Amino acid sequence: MTTQLNIWQQTYALSIITGSAAGVKDTVAKIEESLTANIEAFYANNVASLGTWTTAWGPVVTSEDGYADNAMYVVTDNDSGAGPTTLLVGIAGTNFHSKKYDVGEEDLDVGKTVLFSDLFSGSTEAGGFPRSPRVSAGTAYGVRALWGMKSQGAILRDYLKGVDNKSDTTLIFAGHSLGGALCPVLAAALFDSALGGLDSGEWANVYTYPTAGPTPGNVACAELIGRSFPSVAGDDYKVWNCNVCNPYDIVPHAWNEDTLEEIKTLYSTYPYSDAMTHKDVLDGLVDVAKVMSAKGAVVAGAYTQLQCAFLAGATPQNDTVTNMGAFMKEAFYQHTVAYDKLLGLGGLVFPGKSLAARSAVEMLLRGASSAADEMAEPASSASG
Repeated sequence: MTTQLNIWQQTYALSIITGSAAGVKDTVAKIEESLTANIEAFYANNVASLGTWTTAWGPVVTSEDGYADNAMYVVTDNDSGAGPTTLLVGIAGTNFHSKKYDVGEEDLDVGKTVLFSDLFSGSTEAGGFPRSPRVSAGTAYGVRALWGMKSQGAILRDYLKGVDNKSDTTLIFAGHSLGGALCPVLAAALFDSALGGLDSGEWANVYTYPTAGPTPGNVACAELIGRSFPSVAGDDYKVWNCNVCNPYDIVPHAWNEDTLEEIKTLYSTYPYSDAMTHKDVLDGLVDVAKVMSAKGAVVAGAYTQLQCAFLAGATPQNDTVTNMGAFMKEAFYQHTVAYDKLLGLGGLVFPGKSLAARSAVEMLLRGASSAADEMAEPASSASG
């Protein structure tokens, strides 16, 4: 398959499109219909850059409030049945319209944690050793939603079990933002002998390609995922099994307390010299996020980011950020458009992408403040 874009660029692009029905409020069937149409149009409009891809499973969405809370599909570069194949599992990021569930729970419920071994038991902060692998409750909600999705009667695990010619097939799990936190955890669960029971040795390769992902869990979780999918080094973004990050993106700074603190001065040493109230607002929101992180750390230990591959050539778009409006504009650019540029995807068309990606930035700057009432009690008073 001759294409203009390489496999990493294609992987990123094909994962982004899963968020393209974010603004559709309707029944699940109608949302899936809209997403399917967007995906098919994306294939057709970008075939010169992407080559030929076809949907093999899904797309499937879940909905709590009429909008797509989670979305996932499987796409293949080979529908002929001959020769090596790539299967890509694309997972959507946060849908800003789903404020209560996507933003309020999947993004922001980090004050409670779930044992990796209990991902599908429904429990939080119960049993196990304090430093066992744990994910945030929000990550667990998202992975559980993805796990239960069915296309043509089959959940993803069962579909993957039934794939022919696995030894000639490379399987990739990819997602941006929230999808970047969910895809490595879902992959690890699928290939865990006690959970999904899939065998990576049956496949030619099994890779993850998260981009801009916030931290899904504690240090033991990061170590577990690192053992399951050891990093494959490469030039710049041409890596596997690393969280591909723009160093100026605020989202991968969540949820470790030290990296959250860096957000306060990420775009300038003194970002709000003309109006201290703006700096106070940002500092206050970051401090709320740190309290939330600290609550999760009481049982699990500190949130610890997966191994990251930082994109070369990243720079602030505006070095004179002086108020919250300018900060939001810079944060949005660094979380969305900057990745397109740094990965060299300037010519592709992403229907609905801006709306789908916007919410992850607002997760920290606006969503955190709305969650403050529930999460603001001191970490020292939290019990496991």
